[in-house]
Amino acid sequence: MNVLALRPGTRVRVRRTFRDFDGRVIAAGTVLELASYDYFAHDGGHTLRFVDGTVIRLLDGDPRSEPVLSDPGDAYFERVG
Repeated sequence: MNVLALRPGTRVRVRRTFRDFDGRVIAAGTVLELASYDYFAHDGGHTLRFVDGTVIRLLDGDPRSEPVLSDPGDAYFERVG
């Protein structure tokens, strides 16, 4: 599931553990509900804020962020309930 398609209120389960741009570990099995999404065009930064307070920051062109942003084959996120 491409994170750019997420809308507030969408619930997702993390399918594969990853590190965001800030180095935070987002563990497989974690269920999150999106509260807000911001894109900062100047630096290509994506900030996802979740209801439980989790923040995930991803950056265009960053090798760690790119696979999570595009999420080919829903490797990182799946929509739940």
